[in-house]
Amino acid sequence: MHEIDETIYGAKQSGLGIASFVLSILCGFAIFSIIVVAGYLDMSRPEGLDDNSPEALFIGFSMILAMGITVVAFGLGLAALFQRNRRMSLAILGMFFSCMIIVGTILLIILGNSVD
Repeated sequence: MHEIDETIYGAKQSGLGIASFVLSILCGFAIFSIIVVAGYLDMSRPEGLDDNSPEALFIGFSMILAMGITVVAFGLGLAALFQRNRRMSLAILGMFFSCMIIVGTILLIILGNSVD
């Protein structure tokens, strides 16, 4: 195997940065899917989705889990910024996506609660 010369190709990507980026993308898709499923379940029933139904509890638990993993993705990106001799592009992207997911989800929840 040929070894990559870091002086020519630059520093390697941070493993924490890669994890932050991948987790933030996956959580973004998961939260989007959860919101779509919740909207479909609410619109498919004439009385709407009962707050105490098993489906609503599962949706709520899934949203809390996905938001928690998004916070972990932000923390991984932050930790990756402090690693020396590593590229930080994916860490910064992971932190940016995590922030946008958290802020967007909170704003969407506030908007949804204000409509009722």
